[in-house]
Amino acid sequence: QLLSRVLNQIYSKYSFTRPEIVSKSGDDAALVKPPDSESYLVHSIDYFKCNLTDAFIFGQISATHALSDIFAMNAEPVSALALCVVPYGVDSKVEETLLHM
Repeated sequence: QLLSRVLNQIYSKYSFTRPEIVSKSGDDAALVKPPDSESYLVHSIDYFKCNLTDAFIFGQISATHALSDIFAMNAEPVSALALCVVPYGVDSKVEETLLHM
């Protein structure tokens, strides 16, 4: 509810007049209409802290979570973008962690 209250205050203060972007509070993703297109793209991004020591399992959980947002909008996933934060460390360990994600 806190986030909804903040978003409502922002929406009431600023005018969002971009008809090519469709997003409402509570949506899992935003619909974006590219120029000269009849269809929309569905964009979603999530960020949450990793509470696991297994980077591979965390990667699977992250992918499943991101895909669920797309499916919740009744869309078909065609691409993905991964955002990850890996703590500083020895290059070989950082490389191994990224490969497992």
